[in-house]
Amino acid sequence: MVKAIARTTSRFPLDFADPDPRHIDIVDIGLALSKECRWNGQLPPDQFLSVAQHCVMASRMLPVELQFEGLLHDAEEAYVRDLASPIKNLLPQYVAFAAVITRAIRTRFDLPLDHHSPEVKVVDTALQSLEEGAIFGSEPSFEFWTPKESYELFVERFNELYPAHLQRLREQGVPTYHDRLATHEFFRVDTVDRLSNDHAPREAHSG
Repeated sequence: MVKAIARTTSRFPLDFADPDPRHIDIVDIGLALSKECRWNGQLPPDQFLSVAQHCVMASRMLPVELQFEGLLHDAEEAYVRDLASPIKNLLPQYVAFAAVITRAIRTRFDLPLDHHSPEVKVVDTALQSLEEGAIFGSEPSFEFWTPKESYELFVERFNELYPAHLQRLREQGVPTYHDRLATHEFFRVDTVDRLSNDHAPREAHSG
């Protein structure tokens, strides 16, 4: 299989064709999403609405048990970037390609692999309408965060929600991704080696 390797700030290699969930880093995701503009960049010159802000806002609109999923519902855009929906409709290969990245992210963070929860989709659609009205219509606007603010609030929200997400899974008897790694000797040793270098996964709670 041909390899297409992306460079990341974490220095974990991300193979687009065959992404390894162990190479998914929350800081890489937060940084990229904070600089990815919603609505194909078609905002007034003094406004910027990042995907990271959109994700944080979505997480705040969901029930507690779905807030973590809401925060990461567009996480694949950190690696494959976003395309306007009309373009996606013309590029089914791109959609399938992005789905591979999505699956690696959702594996890494213990989210449903093959679907977004219906409630997340409902909130995403409602938030999209809110954004559209604020940007292109006459609806009341909201605060637009800078990329730096978006990044910091995204990572802060992650560190707030991730431990509770893991705890809920364990209370349900569901092994987490970290639990599954720990039971497989090859992956366990590899993970320990990674944690000893300067580029370990940067998150407040590793699971």
